[in-house]
Amino acid sequence: MNAETFTRAILRKISEKGKWYNDFLVHLFVLYLSLPSRYTYLSMGRYGKYCESTYRSNSGKSHELPKVNLELIRTYLSDEIIWAFDPCFISKSGKKTAHVGYFWSGCAQSQKWGLEISNIAAVDIKQQTAMHYLAKQTKSGLKKEAVLEYYSQVLLNEKEALQTVSSVVVADAYFSKAPFVEALTAQSFEFISRFRSDVALFYLYAGPQQGGKGKNLGKGKGSGGGRPKTFDGKVNTKNLSEQYFQLCYRDEDEQGYEGLVYSRALKRKVRVLIVHKLRLDGSIKSAKVYFSTNLNRMGIDILLYYRLRFQQEFLFRDAKQHVGLQHCQSTKEEKIDFHINMSLTTINMAKAMHYFPRENLDQPFSMADIKTQYVNKLLLDEAFDLFISVSGISPNIIKNNPRIQQLYNKGKIAA
Repeated sequence: MNAETFTRAILRKISEKGKWYNDFLVHLFVLYLSLPSRYTYLSMGRYGKYCESTYRSNSGKSHELPKVNLELIRTYLSDEIIWAFDPCFISKSGKKTAHVGYFWSGCAQSQKWGLEISNIAAVDIKQQTAMHYLAKQTKSGLKKEAVLEYYSQVLLNEKEALQTVSSVVVADAYFSKAPFVEALTAQSFEFISRFRSDVALFYLYAGPQQGGKGKNLGKGKGSGGGRPKTFDGKVNTKNLSEQYFQLCYRDEDEQGYEGLVYSRALKRKVRVLIVHKLRLDGSIKSAKVYFSTNLNRMGIDILLYYRLRFQQEFLFRDAKQHVGLQHCQSTKEEKIDFHINMSLTTINMAKAMHYFPRENLDQPFSMADIKTQYVNKLLLDEAFDLFISVSGISPNIIKNNPRIQQLYNKGKIAA
């Protein structure tokens, strides 16, 4: 199935737009896979079948790309899915662009001038790959407390669609703060993340309560009228109590312990997995604390889900390198929103057409090879059309030749 047929079949299932716009979107997906230069309206006008102004004016219209992505997620991913949430820095110069400002760049490890997108992606636990769902521009100039509220609202606005697939949200350690966690758990989401190294955790007291006035003062009294004893001391992450923690896995250079504790930062009980990195002599080098708001979640699953969230970063990498995520020419919010979602959805389309149909998914997904194939096809088809128009030869003689596929694959890493 070629790209046009595949895209049209997806839009036929979900789109409520008119025929012309659906035809335009089908063409645009193929163009995003094929464009050999920067992803500007001028380049689209040079290589596409519409003029520059058509691409410019239609990119700002309301779109149904999240519906497209949800359909792809339901069709191609397994039944074990988590939602990964992560902001991504986008380079952008100038001062006229909507929501431009200073944002954190993970690559530079510093604040940089540009844009930021708040991204939601579905991560397949069984197939260990990710598909994009939705990206929203982060507003600039927000205060520290308002930024967390904004991030949580991006997720909560999509609650109805997200929870039809999964209620598990995973994000990095920045989001392990009470306002963000409370906002999600109040709406029936499970949240998995990692604590900072200086996190304050407390053992939950499970022994007999002592009675009598004045006993356990400050920590809870027994039957003498005070509240029961709640905690049994602070958790030292490098020296865990065997009474409260159980070993759940062991590797050559690390081992993990799971247990139920109280987090002072989140003001709630959480299930934690504490991973000890070991030196060659077996001593503890460092300790990392992962957690879930689901008190019944297995510790090994917490670690697996958290580590697999990194699959989302490959979406950003492929979109930046191959489909022009940072190339949007417009300064308007709605056009930037369309472009970033179009770039990331194109990665989904490429995976659905060229990765998931394979019998063996052990071979890694290569967006570079797919882009090479479509660029070759675009340039060769244009060359064939020009040659046919001046020579009078039947187009079927050239385009139906089975060896043409070898030309399309020219330059691929593994053709």
